[in-house]
Amino acid sequence: MSRSKRKRAEVHQQETMKIMDRISEIKNKHPELIKYLNEMPQFPTSANDSEIRLKDLMQYHNSLLELLEKYELESSTHSE
Repeated sequence: MSRSKRKRAEVHQQETMKIMDRISEIKNKHPELIKYLNEMPQFPTSANDSEIRLKDLMQYHNSLLELLEKYELESSTHSE
């Protein structure tokens, strides 16, 4: 495997781990948000890494972050 392909695979794996961590955070800390995960884009489990672009992973991770930020902002607004 070439150096650039190896680096790309490493970044791809890091982004995937960020997504998994964020989903785990949602499931553990905010289970009421799980229903929204079904509305977010899903990647087929049969897709290999080369079929899922890094850009798509980053967009998905950002959408998870936005979901959490929006929820936390609304939660803090309602608790005041």
